[in-house]
Amino acid sequence: MNFNTKKYKIIQAIFFIFIFSLCLQKTYSNEVARIRSVEFPGENIIYFGPLLDNQSTVLKFSLTNLSPNTPLLMYNKAPTFINTNSPNSSGDDFFNFKIVHPNSFPILLNEYKPTDTLQIEFTTKIQADFGRKEAMLILGLTNADDSLTTVICDTFYLIGKKTNLFVDGYDNIVNFDSVFINQKNPPKLEWKVKNTTDFEIDAISQSYKLISQNLGINEFEVEEKKFPLRFYPGNNFVYRSWLFSYNPLDLLPDTALVSLVFNPDPNNLNKTDTTSVKICGIGVQHSLDIKNANCNFIIANPDTVDFGYVRINEKKTINVTLTNKGNINYGLKTQQILDEIADAPVSYFEIQKKFLEEKNNDKELEIGDSSSFEINFVPDRKGVFLARYIIENDFATRKIRSSSIEDYRKIIILRGIGVTPTLAFNADTVNFGNISYANSSQNCLTTKDTIIHIFNSGNATLIISDIHSDNSLFTVSKSDLSIKPNSFETLQITFEATYPEKTATANLIFTTNEIGNNTKKITLLGTSIPPIEANLFIPNDLKNKPGSILAVPVKIENKEHNDIFKYIKTFEFNLVYNPNLLEFINITKLGTSSESCRIETKSEDGALEIKSIDNFNEFIKSDTLILINFKTFLGNQASTELAIQNAKIGNGNCDDFMKLNVSNGKYSIDSICGLEYKLQREKGRFSFVAENDNSELYIKFVIPYEINSKLSIFNIFGEEILSNTYITKSGVFNKKISLERFTSGIYFVNLTSGIFNKTIPIFITK
Repeated sequence: MNFNTKKYKIIQAIFFIFIFSLCLQKTYSNEVARIRSVEFPGENIIYFGPLLDNQSTVLKFSLTNLSPNTPLLMYNKAPTFINTNSPNSSGDDFFNFKIVHPNSFPILLNEYKPTDTLQIEFTTKIQADFGRKEAMLILGLTNADDSLTTVICDTFYLIGKKTNLFVDGYDNIVNFDSVFINQKNPPKLEWKVKNTTDFEIDAISQSYKLISQNLGINEFEVEEKKFPLRFYPGNNFVYRSWLFSYNPLDLLPDTALVSLVFNPDPNNLNKTDTTSVKICGIGVQHSLDIKNANCNFIIANPDTVDFGYVRINEKKTINVTLTNKGNINYGLKTQQILDEIADAPVSYFEIQKKFLEEKNNDKELEIGDSSSFEINFVPDRKGVFLARYIIENDFATRKIRSSSIEDYRKIIILRGIGVTPTLAFNADTVNFGNISYANSSQNCLTTKDTIIHIFNSGNATLIISDIHSDNSLFTVSKSDLSIKPNSFETLQITFEATYPEKTATANLIFTTNEIGNNTKKITLLGTSIPPIEANLFIPNDLKNKPGSILAVPVKIENKEHNDIFKYIKTFEFNLVYNPNLLEFINITKLGTSSESCRIETKSEDGALEIKSIDNFNEFIKSDTLILINFKTFLGNQASTELAIQNAKIGNGNCDDFMKLNVSNGKYSIDSICGLEYKLQREKGRFSFVAENDNSELYIKFVIPYEINSKLSIFNIFGEEILSNTYITKSGVFNKKISLERFTSGIYFVNLTSGIFNKTIPIFITK
């Protein structure tokens, strides 16, 4: 390059700077005008292909005033009209041009004429060299009232080719430049071929020839056409195209030559000519490999940095070193962290040190060099966190081609799990109820135990380093615990009743490794109560007519504790009576203190067992514990004692915690005129009756046939105190037994004769 050429380039550069500064003087925030290529709408590069010597083409540009109330002007000089060489061109101008429309300047766009079309004819210069050339066209509009205020200014690059061939391609070289090796979808480039004449021309054949390529599979692929192939006269922008693809398999340069043979003279079919294009490309490879990382690093596609388990709001930093294992320098464009799902910036992963930060302004990693980055992870919740650390390279701007977007970026998955233990209980309050500090039975404890479940609903192991009660009446079985995620452990708590009567409260305190709330409490309640005495009795003045229903009330009272029922959870007792006078029917709970209970009963001849179970509610305050219903009969006695045996009152912890003073009841027949009943025995049937006057026992029994019989008397403990065996014939027998040696109490008289077996209770009071 000589001095004059250098001087020309400098002046040209200064000129461009001046023109662009004028174009940048836009005073409108909204689009008020528009300039577009008619042939190539929306494009600023106009590629009109090969032209013969002194051949012309016309380009059209639409001019639009989008705000007609503001008149706009275009002059045929700077800054609204400039035609010159492109900065990429050298030497003389390639084109001559003239404006076909309009006939005169300036062009005015206003409310009466808001649009117009600028038509420019470009003609190849005779003295210009053959080959590809570029020019630059700058079009603008200014405010009609202020010619220095540029409203819009657009630059169009004009690319053409001067040729001496009747059929020629737009380019002599199709350059793939650099392409990543082993492409799944190899990149494709188009070769346009145009007829430059005004008559039809036929292409005869095409050929493909490798110039340089490593031995192996063909790395270029050229579209095949069917021949002959007709090319029509070269009106503007009418062409045929070939698609070339390039998939390099190695890192060596590759070139090939594609030639198209055509007949330039329809009158001489033997004459041929050829247009050719060279295809060029080179295979490249880039690879950022992990050199080391202070974490669990998973090499995959994409690679994964695993931060592992991190406590909520705590920070963990990981340093990762990447090495350029490719054959090209790795240039950096951008780097950012995006959420894996939402594809938006995240706060829980943060770049502490950027990749290539140590390179300062030189954001390029040379072949074989390494650079590290650091990422902070601060989880704000429990659960899994996923994000992508995206390192975008500058390969696209360096014309390094690839069909895969992954070649233009390095993606590393960032994964971490926010963890925290979470302490939870199945109850916030534990009430032990009423525990007597001096129970009536030695089998009743003055302490009560309960089991609580302690849950860890978090996703990290819960460490309870201290468990204690702030009241010595409540003790715990363990002072520390370790609970795995989503599991539980049990803890036994014991309450000890002590004198005097009072309700004790306590806080059961847990100290944990839980973040933000490492102390939690459970409220403990327990009431120490004194020994309770109660009167359990049945009235002794019960009367009823034979044949009717008798309701026998079992009553309980304590004058010192009117609210005695708050201590009662269960009860049980036996009732003994004369079955000749009474027969058990059922139990009545309605209106009694045991209305909310379920009652179990077991009845035998003259004996009844009663027990309450499943009492989920408190006993009702009533002096009647329960009502027992009987059928009444006209028997061989005027009355029967209703004797309570084995009575117990429970408090839920102990079945026999209350001291009971038991009083038996008495039922008497309310018979008309006091008629004495004498039992009439039916012949042919066994019969057995017994009665006493507290001095002698009178026994009658009927034996329908000759058989051995045994008569026995038992006390309440089942001990046999009298026994006689008889060999009897059929008949009625009377026995009289003195009761002088018998003490007060309940006795049972039994007669066994073959299959006949009957027991009668008698009551002796002295």
